[in-house]
Order: sequence, then structure tokens, then C-alpha cells
Amino acid sequence: MTPAAPDLLTRIRARLRGEISTEILEAYQRAGAQIHPLLDEAEARRFMLRGTDRTWWDQPRHEQLATLCLWNAFTLQTLADTLLSADADADPDTIGFAPRVTTDQALAYYTQVSVWLERSVRAQHDRAYDLDVTLPSPLPDWSPVEPCPPEHLSALLAALTGAQGHLTSVMAAFDVQPVPARHREAATRLSAMFDVNDNECRALNSMYAPGASRDLHELIEDRARRLMENIYRLGQWLSMPVLVTQPPPLPEQPQPHMAVVPESSAASPGASAPAVSTPPALTPVKPLPANPPPAGSTRLPQWETEPWCASDARIRTLLQEDRKAVKALRSMWRSLRSPHAALNLLREAEALCSGEATSLTFATHASGEPLGHDHQPPYAPIYRVVQDFRLGGVDLKSRDEFTLMRRRGPDGWEVQVVVGRFSPEQGLDTAAPETP
Repeated sequence: MTPAAPDLLTRIRARLRGEISTEILEAYQRAGAQIHPLLDEAEARRFMLRGTDRTWWDQPRHEQLATLCLWNAFTLQTLADTLLSADADADPDTIGFAPRVTTDQALAYYTQVSVWLERSVRAQHDRAYDLDVTLPSPLPDWSPVEPCPPEHLSALLAALTGAQGHLTSVMAAFDVQPVPARHREAATRLSAMFDVNDNECRALNSMYAPGASRDLHELIEDRARRLMENIYRLGQWLSMPVLVTQPPPLPEQPQPHMAVVPESSAASPGASAPAVSTPPALTPVKPLPANPPPAGSTRLPQWETEPWCASDARIRTLLQEDRKAVKALRSMWRSLRSPHAALNLLREAEALCSGEATSLTFATHASGEPLGHDHQPPYAPIYRVVQDFRLGGVDLKSRDEFTLMRRRGPDGWEVQVVVGRFSPEQGLDTAAPETP
């Protein structure tokens, strides 16, 4: 049954909060019912193996591939459904609407469901069918928005809990089958991967509490995304164990705020590898020199004497006169693992925006008014990409919007490229950033 249209008051509240209609997403949600009969068929095929000496490894490769594609479709559908329902529960005043980050993420999932369903059906009926993508396949790109709304974090954790629950059911079925000696090591490693991810999911849910600080909010969000990627991949390995005769460990994911093209994963020896879809080569950009003082020099680095040196050039004069902003900038630079690398990255972006062969421009509204700069140190501009290129390890596409923000990397705090949709913020956040 089609839900009733939101009333006028709901529409007004949603507009004031900048939320987006979920009407199209709800149509995708209703269409997802077609997955369940196919899922029942796949489970029946595996149930038939019980009581025999055959295991999931012994299924024909095309059946394993069909099960993998179905797992992807089912997981994407479930994640998107949960994002919508959890947002409605967390914010019942605007049912029928959701934050843009939630609607964008749900749409990215929903639009891939039919693709994986088609692949599953084709694999089931064509023994020679193979994919033209790398397996295991990564989740669709994340849709970052700064700052991320609390409602979206609640929805993300609900989706994570649901996905881990489905993976637990698959793992339980996997564990009851007899495992041939030649596959015992691979099965043990898969079980260990599952246990690690399951424990981390439980710990993450214990960390979360409504009203969490911005730093805790960001930490939980990043970990939830990484665990979600792990669940998606591990489900593919369980669905198609021929890929994991010697499975690699779960990879450390790039920072989810960064729109990084995932590295391809190698298929196992002995299995016919799917074709790899590689992105077009991007023109490398030569970094600007931002050399630190020579060893033994008494000269202070520029970020110490002029902490605004890499902030948005349009507001540097204002920053110099703002004592709180200067203090926040100094704290930011001192917290970084490599201030030199951060300065190099910030200057590289600035040069690309001001050089003769312009790859970037300052982002603007449709009206032509500039979006300005990020409100947190280093107060970098919000850019719009004019032509494809690579910056800070991130492949940027034409019309992308991004800025540069302080983020926690695997080895400490660093400045990273953050891609998303941005809105202007009033004033500056002059609170001193956390230091290691």
C-alpha cells in the first residue's frame, strides 16, 4: 500500500531542516520484495547439500556466482531500507523526508540492487557467465556531508546491526557443513574474520550514545562505514568460497569521507578471474614545493609564524586579526602528524585553482554566490572540480565539490580531501582541535 502523502506541516518542517523527499526511495523499497523468492531458491540449493559429502565449495561456479550477486542485491536493499526506516524512527516529525546524506546513500544502494539481481539471474541460467567487475565488489561510494546529521548516524548504526545479523545467519549455515581438509584453513580464516567483525560491531554499538560529541560522532561514523564494507565483502567470500582458497585479510578501508576508487582485489588461484574495470588514467599533478626548514636551522616553519598561510586566501587578512582563529590554527598544525605534507596538499589545491590551466574553481550557489570556506581549521576553500584530476590520493571528477579538512588517519591526524555537498556556515569554529 502506498503511504499517505506528507501533510503541509511536515513539508514545512522538512524544508526548514533541509531534508529531501523519500518518495522515489520508497518506490525502490516496495520493489525490493522480488529479492526474497530468489533468496529462498538459493538457500534451498545449499540446503540440498546437507547430509551429503558435498560442500559450498563443491557447488558449480556459476551457482556460487549467482549466490554472490544475490547476496549483494539483498544486502544493498536491506541497508537502504534500514537507513530509511531508522531515520523515520529517529525523526518522526518529518516522515517522508530525510537528510540529504541519508537519501543520497540510500539511492546509491537502491540503484545497484537491480544490477546485481540481473547478474544473479544470468549466472544461475548460464554456466559460462562471468562478471566484468572485480570480486569481492566494494560498496557504492559513501555520500559524505559535513557535518553529518545525528539522525543519519543512528540510521547508519541500525543498518550496520541489521547487516551483521544477516551475515551471522549465513555464517551459522556455513559452520554446520563439513569442510574438506584442503579447505579447512580457508574456512578457519573466514570464521576468524567474522568473529573479529562481530566483536567490533558490538563494541561500536556500546560506544554510541545520543548527543555524542563531534569527535566521538566522527569516530563512530568512520568505524561503522569500515565495518559495513567488511560485512559486504565477507558475505561475498562466504557466498562464493571458490574465491577464498587463500583469502586475503579484510583490507583496511580508505577514510570513508574520501571518494577513493577502491583497489582491485585479486581472485584466488585456480578460479577464473572476472575482468577488472579500471578507471581512466588521470593526469598526475606535480606538488608545489613546501619544504620544511633544513635540519639544524633555527628558522621556524611557516605554519608556526603564519598559521593562516594555507587557509582560504580570501579570508587570510581577517584570520590574522582573529586571535581565537589564530590559536585554533596553531593547535591544528601542531596536532598534525606531518604539517609539511598538509601544507603541500593545501598549496597544491590553491595553485590548481589559480593557475593558468585551471583544474579547480571556487564552488558557488546556482545564483553565483560563493559557497566560501570550511568553518573548521585550516579554513580551506570549498572547491568545484572543472576537469578530472587526482589530489591527495583521491580521484576527483568534473563537478565534484570538495574541501580539505583535518581528519584522523591510520598514523595520526592529517589533512585530507573531503568530497561532498556543502552549504555555507556562518562564522568560524575557533575551538582548539584535539591533539594526540
